[in-house]
This record gives sequence, structure tokens and C-alpha cells, in this order.
Amino acid sequence: MPRRATRSPTILLTVKVDRYASCIDTGLSWDIDDPYRRRDDTRIYRFDATLELEGDVTHPKARAGERYRIVVYGRERAALDFDVTLARCHARDEQGGLRYRTVRGQSVPDYTPPPGIGSLEKVRGIARRKGVVWVPNTFFSQMLTLAIATKPLYLQIGERRAERIRWITRFALMTEEPETDGEE
Repeated sequence: MPRRATRSPTILLTVKVDRYASCIDTGLSWDIDDPYRRRDDTRIYRFDATLELEGDVTHPKARAGERYRIVVYGRERAALDFDVTLARCHARDEQGGLRYRTVRGQSVPDYTPPPGIGSLEKVRGIARRKGVVWVPNTFFSQMLTLAIATKPLYLQIGERRAERIRWITRFALMTEEPETDGEE
């Protein structure tokens, strides 16, 4: 069996938020008018919530000054499965059977967890990245409350590169700048 590619390490970035905008929207679902997308289980109503956070990287020093814009989408539990367990990430072979690999002489499950909770992309020509994160509505409400009530705000973003895509693996909104443990 070929050796599996190792995951790149997660880099923790600290972003000082200097701008935010939010939008909460409701209405009839767009899918009910589209004959190609509607099904019997199509929801009639939609409830959308977005929070856009923007700021400059303060840590690590090598990335200081890069601009990040992250759009956070609040979703209902039915829209995305936020309770996924590792058992659902058990890799399968060509016949659909569970896949195992040998580690130090023992057979262990082969898991393929999702690469992240959102993605990042580079804006061409400038030192800016934009990203998208989906979170449950309860988490979204807490973020919105914190954004409205507190200044300054800081984001801590865990960024991991998988092949040519940068993924967000951690996303935290904070009222104080996180400790850097002397890392540069």
C-alpha cells in the first residue's frame, strides 16, 4: 500500500478585527421555484444569517499586515450536520467495506475526516485572503453578541494547507489578543 500523504501543520493566525457587518434574512426558499432543485423534502422557508469580519494579521510576524475577510454563515442543524462523529469518516474501499491499515503490527481504522470547517482563498494581486465558515445558529448568535458588545475583537484562525487549498481548521472570536507563547 502506498504511503499516505501527511497533513500539513496547522498555523495559528491572530487577526485584529477592525470592521464587521452583519445581515439576517428570511423568506421563501429559492429552491421551491427551481424545478431542478425542488424535491418533496425541500424546506419552504429559509433563514439566513451572515457576519463578515475583516482585519489585519498581527501574529505570526512573518504574515503581519495580511488582510483577512471571513464571512460566517449561521445555519440550522438540519442544513448541515454539525454532530458528525469520526465513525462517519471511516474510509471505505472500492466494494464499500470499511478500510483498515496496519500501524506497528496492529490493524487500525483508516479515517478521512473533513479537511476543515471552511476554506480560504487568496485575492489576486494583494496580500488579502477571504474565507467562509458555516456554524450552528446558536454559535452564530453568540458571535454576533460579542461583536456588537466588545471592542477590540480578535480572531484566531487555524489555517492548514491541503494540496492547493487552504482550509480553516479553527475559528475563535476573542475579546483579548491571544498569547503567542514567544513564537515568531
